[in-house]
Amino acid sequence: MASKLFESITTNDSYILWIGIFTFIVGLYCFIRAIIIRNHIEEWNRTNCISTASIIRNDLAVAYNLFLTLISIFPLLGMFGTVMGLLNVDFVAGNMDNVKANFFTALTSTAWGIIFSIVFKIINALVANHIEAQIEEAKKVDKLISPKRSKKSR
Repeated sequence: MASKLFESITTNDSYILWIGIFTFIVGLYCFIRAIIIRNHIEEWNRTNCISTASIIRNDLAVAYNLFLTLISIFPLLGMFGTVMGLLNVDFVAGNMDNVKANFFTALTSTAWGIIFSIVFKIINALVANHIEAQIEEAKKVDKLISPKRSKKSR
């Protein structure tokens, strides 16, 4: 049974796998951007180089929002697969093997949607504070440097 479940992620439910890979890449991008901000925040504050900090902060905020949105999509993808699997069930023909196969497809889609959602929610719980803290730090630097920039332009 477990081997059929894992086989389904590469066949019928491959769209969930591909979106899972994309979600992982977006999450990794967020984590790397947060590390960049953490490692350079003092330098940006010291050199008044807020343009770089703003760009990276904005990239991080957009990517993190995308990551959170993708996490919430997985249960919907599972339900989509369930509906698609059930639409293919042909009760009239009386072929029980077809009915079983389509029910299995429908249920594996739901299972994969739930599994991916749980995994990425756990990952988010581990990194959310770090990412959000770095976004806030970059905002603080921007607020500190903005008055300095406006005085220099006068």
